[in-house]
Amino acid sequence: MSKRGRRTRVSMLAAAVAATGLLIGGTTALAGIHSGGRTPASADAAATGLTPASEPQHDAPAAVASIPADDPPNGLVYTGLQAAPTGNRCAGVLSTADGHCTHGPDAPPKGVDISKDTPPAVKPESAAKSDTSPTDATPALDARAGQSATATAPPPPGSTSAAGSGVAAASDQTVVCDGDGNTGNRVQVVYAHGPGRDRYAEYVASFRKWAAEADAIYFASAQETGGVRHIRYVTAADCTPTVLDVELPDAALAEFGAMNSALAKKGFDRRDRKYMVFTDAKVYCGIGTFAGDERSGQDNQSNFGPSYGRTDSGCWSGSTPAHELGHNLGAVNNSAPNSSKGAHCTDEWDLMCYSDTPYYPQMRYVCPDQGHDKRLDCNHDDYYNTNPAPGSYLATHWNIANNQFLLKGNGTKPDPTASPTPHPSPTGSTGPSTGPDVTVGQVTRDSAVVNWTTANSAEWYEVFLNGRHLDWVKKTSTRIYNLRPDTDYTIAISVRDGAGHDSKPGRAVSFHTPKA
Repeated sequence: MSKRGRRTRVSMLAAAVAATGLLIGGTTALAGIHSGGRTPASADAAATGLTPASEPQHDAPAAVASIPADDPPNGLVYTGLQAAPTGNRCAGVLSTADGHCTHGPDAPPKGVDISKDTPPAVKPESAAKSDTSPTDATPALDARAGQSATATAPPPPGSTSAAGSGVAAASDQTVVCDGDGNTGNRVQVVYAHGPGRDRYAEYVASFRKWAAEADAIYFASAQETGGVRHIRYVTAADCTPTVLDVELPDAALAEFGAMNSALAKKGFDRRDRKYMVFTDAKVYCGIGTFAGDERSGQDNQSNFGPSYGRTDSGCWSGSTPAHELGHNLGAVNNSAPNSSKGAHCTDEWDLMCYSDTPYYPQMRYVCPDQGHDKRLDCNHDDYYNTNPAPGSYLATHWNIANNQFLLKGNGTKPDPTASPTPHPSPTGSTGPSTGPDVTVGQVTRDSAVVNWTTANSAEWYEVFLNGRHLDWVKKTSTRIYNLRPDTDYTIAISVRDGAGHDSKPGRAVSFHTPKA
């Protein structure tokens, strides 16, 4: 949500209180996707060492107001949302048809017409990082590298890696990256569009830039309390957020819950993912899921996915998805000192504050600088503080600065990216001197699945396309995207062991993509 248009607010949400969400063991317990296929949600939780409790603590819900009438010009569309009854896990807020809790639609900033597209923030010519034409993207690995080729094929990513292309990532599109860019709790950027309207090549660089701007908001806000926080994105080898290109039915784009369900059917229902969705539609400005769990511990519901934050094309920016992600991370709870009782706050200036329904509370201007409109938590006493005082509200209640989907430092790039080219003989290494054999299957006009055998002592596998470094992966299977139709390719794999020694690439295998 971009900062809301000035304090004469259009009605937003029929919510009296934030409550719980996303339970394990109920009808909304969703499976996670891992290498080799699906795993029960309980196994996902076990993998993190945490299991969210079935009944989160939340302030006693007040009577839920009736849902306001739709106001389509302002993106206040309540189709598919319902006021949750007393006793429901979403009591006090709204629930979607797919069983998630939500604060409801957010109004656009003053002067923003959601019927008009936001122009690209980056010139389309650089969008695909192509070394030939703007529509030919550099080949990239699947952002969920390692999924078995025999499992359900993942949704086609449009992420573009500059690794091996000789093209450096634009600095305004890079973020702090960590580890292999994929493992663990991460925010996945998604571009969702209807049939016949795929503007990925035109906007992908802009999506990366806006995602980086959202991260800058979280970082600058953490600095105000002497800490460091970054959004932990799924990233490519060049430390740009990967952007997955996903086509959904028009009916799914018309309503938030339907979109979430359609994404889940395509595999976007992982417990270790929160989805930052740039939606090519003009229904909302922004809307997101919100658990409303006030417990301070790491088993808080907001520490788990799947969560969905949607920003439609009229509000594409850095601040709108930053706001919706704030809801996904757990802001603003009903018991917060300056709560609006509708998942927002009343002490300005603040990215998460505005006068919302059902009470339309009076706003107070505590932080005088309007520039704080794009910062989190004025005075850092409601939902975001990296160093809360002992006994304070954020020391005893949920503090989104502790959310596992945020990095508490500056991240660690995977060691292999520091020196991807040299391949010395592995002196003293227990690993193989030559990489494993490769098989290629599921070849389409623009993608192929690559599998190889496990190598002893392997810590990383390096993927070579046409003899050039493409990326590093941990698993023994991946899918390569953005290939060109009717083109010959070779693929080979080398190994890096735990001591940092590299093998020579194994036998290269040739394949040819079909004509368009």
